[in-house]
Amino acid sequence: MSDEPLPPDDIEPPADPFEADLVAYLDGELDDAAARRVEIRLATDPAARQKAAALKKTFDLLDYLPRPEPSADFTTRTIDKIPALKTGPMPTVRSGSQPVPISAVSSSVPVALASGMLARPLVIPRPWVWAAGLLAVVGLLAGYFAAAALRSHPAAREASPDELPLSDRRLVEYLPLYAVADDIEFVQKLAEADYFGDEPSVSFDATPKVPAVDPDKPSGPAFEALAKSFQSLPPARQQAVRELDKQLHAQPPAARDRLVRVLEAYAAWLDRLPEAERRRVLAAATPELRLGVIRELREQQWIDSLPATQRARLTGLSSARKAELIGQWKRAEAERRDEWEDVRRNADAIAANLVPWPFDSEPMRKAVVEFMRVTFQTDEPKKCRLTANELDRHTAALAAAEKNGGWAWYAYGRETFTIARKYEYLLLPEPADPKLRYDDFSDLPSSYTARINPVLRKKLVPHAGKWPDFALELHDELRSVKGGGGPLPPLGPARVSDFQDPVRTFWEKELSPKLSPQERGMLRMQENRWPEYPREFMRLARQHDLSVPGVTLPGSPRTWDRTYGGSRGPAGRQ
Repeated sequence: MSDEPLPPDDIEPPADPFEADLVAYLDGELDDAAARRVEIRLATDPAARQKAAALKKTFDLLDYLPRPEPSADFTTRTIDKIPALKTGPMPTVRSGSQPVPISAVSSSVPVALASGMLARPLVIPRPWVWAAGLLAVVGLLAGYFAAAALRSHPAAREASPDELPLSDRRLVEYLPLYAVADDIEFVQKLAEADYFGDEPSVSFDATPKVPAVDPDKPSGPAFEALAKSFQSLPPARQQAVRELDKQLHAQPPAARDRLVRVLEAYAAWLDRLPEAERRRVLAAATPELRLGVIRELREQQWIDSLPATQRARLTGLSSARKAELIGQWKRAEAERRDEWEDVRRNADAIAANLVPWPFDSEPMRKAVVEFMRVTFQTDEPKKCRLTANELDRHTAALAAAEKNGGWAWYAYGRETFTIARKYEYLLLPEPADPKLRYDDFSDLPSSYTARINPVLRKKLVPHAGKWPDFALELHDELRSVKGGGGPLPPLGPARVSDFQDPVRTFWEKELSPKLSPQERGMLRMQENRWPEYPREFMRLARQHDLSVPGVTLPGSPRTWDRTYGGSRGPAGRQ
């Protein structure tokens, strides 16, 4: 230890023999037996783990790595190989002035290198580079005990790649991408639209038949360097990496491939960040804090990419108004992206001018058009549930489909699907007894009228005459009042026998025979509760891929999702 630099004056020397052993362990100077004793102490003693994290910071063990330049012939596909790390429960460290559980601290920070390796401050290497310089160090980017990036003892560094089990070879090939993520939950979060889920390299449809390409794999010295990096990790960390690899490859193929593409997009984005911003991302103490930084940076990059006229509109706005305007622009952008995705995904059918499902059947075509007319009152302007813009778009799409036929029906199908999804909370089975159709003040039981004050009455006026809009608004408002005044009678049908005949017949012949005893029990628990009972009824029907007559779009709900859901529907969510 005499060759080691002295700690700063304000750092107190080790208070007991274990601390001396811990310092030697962090520097890789203990023999196997002594290193094992320290590892056992760290595994069983939260205070020891906290001391290890503090010493790591004190002695500045993060020897940052030089940034290699990419070779000209590598493509982003060579990144197709790696995800993230996961750790068990840990005590706390401090991030700024706040205590942070070590279990949540990132494992993706750079770690100390073996003596003699280059140590110039810099962070994540270019993700598409499999050059030997990158591969020799990227495995070491996996932290031990979460953020505590600890050196392993010399014996581990001397292990030969030839000793690597066959089961670990795939893991080693994926190791460079594991270095830029925290754990599989972190990667799944990155796959959401607010992060990298909408990136073209992530959201593209992989189903078109394209020539197979055998992705590049590290081999020779590059693979040996990666293998040594992996072998340098203590057994607990190696097992954590194996677990992550197992979780990633246990995903269905489409989901797994998408998560790998997410990692590729994240790694490439991280590499392109200015140095200060990259350090902000890597310095976040927990995956949650890191995701917050990533989202903030992505949002600012999106704003910076807007035309100057749009950016000018944001100047001087309040935070709330700015967020509202940005939300509108993002929704419009998502709609345009979905429309283009539809065109690309259905290029062959569009070229052939095929009529899409369900409009390729005359009875189904008429059923859908009638459903929209009756359910949304599209031919009754004063009673219509749609906004003026929605009604105009629906009317125009239907007119174009009836005039042009063929693929023009797809635009109408997408418009009806979007409307039905938006208003599905209002689409509930209607009561057979008109007395259960509460849609105005005069119809309400006295137990309700006694609780309607002037403020609530004003909120209800716009919904008067509409069912179930009026009843739902009243129900939600009274439910939000603390103390509420006791239970109230249901404002709509809350048993199968209360529904109109088409729904009762649907129950007897289609839904009821498919329900398990547990599902029947769940439905019975909601009896005499509205809107809980009809919503549970609707959920069970959807779960069994059944359309409730007069309430949901005719035809298989799953086929509607798959055909018209786009990237926002279940078919587009991985």
